[in-house]
Amino acid sequence: EYAVIEVGLGGLLDSTNVITPEVSVITNVSFEHADKCGGTLEGIAKHKAGIIKPGVPVIAGADGMALEIIQRVAADNKSEIYIVGRDFEAKPIKPLGQLSIPPNLGNTSVGNMSPSMIDLQIEALSALPYGRCESEGNTVRTQLVEFASHNDQMASLDYKLALMGLHQVENSSLAAAAAMLLAVNDLRITQRALKKAMADVHWPGRFEVMSRNGYELIIDGAHNPAGIRTLRDSLDYYYPDKKRIFVLGILRDKDFEGMLEILLRPEDRVIFTTPSSERAADPVELLECAKVENKDAIGDPKKALERGMGLAENATRESEGTESDTILICAGSLYLIGYLRTLLK
Repeated sequence: EYAVIEVGLGGLLDSTNVITPEVSVITNVSFEHADKCGGTLEGIAKHKAGIIKPGVPVIAGADGMALEIIQRVAADNKSEIYIVGRDFEAKPIKPLGQLSIPPNLGNTSVGNMSPSMIDLQIEALSALPYGRCESEGNTVRTQLVEFASHNDQMASLDYKLALMGLHQVENSSLAAAAAMLLAVNDLRITQRALKKAMADVHWPGRFEVMSRNGYELIIDGAHNPAGIRTLRDSLDYYYPDKKRIFVLGILRDKDFEGMLEILLRPEDRVIFTTPSSERAADPVELLECAKVENKDAIGDPKKALERGMGLAENATRESEGTESDTILICAGSLYLIGYLRTLLK
């Protein structure tokens, strides 16, 4: 068996660094926990590169100066490095225009199907750029990803990914690259096993899509400028024409002005609330920073969610056509979305 060990903080001084891995994976480098990892992007990159061990291959999703630092540390340790965008890459296969999913593929009650029927539905659904299955009232979104290898240790392939968000496309490519490196010496790791893992993966609170009374509700744990930028890019990519209602709560030690500047469009509707943390920012202060016309501050997260859901339901009833023109997004803090998920389940 293999264990995936996630570093708690940085890497260089983290307790997990006592482990000598089969492969080291470093994702993107951003200003998270900067105060404990050197205070600069360069310092954070050095801390993250601290997990590189002599002779152990490295997979890197960083770029710019951070990547240069990681490359230097890998070279010092005589570790082969595989870089996203150079040695491999992945992209979502987006349909042209509106995709119409047949009822027997797109809205399947999993509880009423035999295992063989479910397998057939998944197999058919994986041929579509986007899929949607209804399971216990929630929408399980899938996207088809094209993985391209530019080295002789990995293979090019397409796979269905049961996670939404552009960042998950790149994250999944790092996981696929790691699996393929392990597969060089482990015949159990096949392309079929990799594809099944991508189709079965579930990550609560990361661009998690739920179906609610005709509209879609998205829960995302973005809580810093880099995460918020990824959330905004994903919303623009998957839902470019949808009206957006936000329920947002942010911690006061975050760059909330910058986060709101990145995330919000002038026409968006926003309800600010208070995450379950003593570090929570005052929702009234957030309201004053937001450059949108339609905004409220409701301190109680439960009432804020109820308000947002009510607005989304009203907009859905008023929308023309068979599909709602509105989505509801809950984001800004892991403390907030953790609590809201308990209310929605």
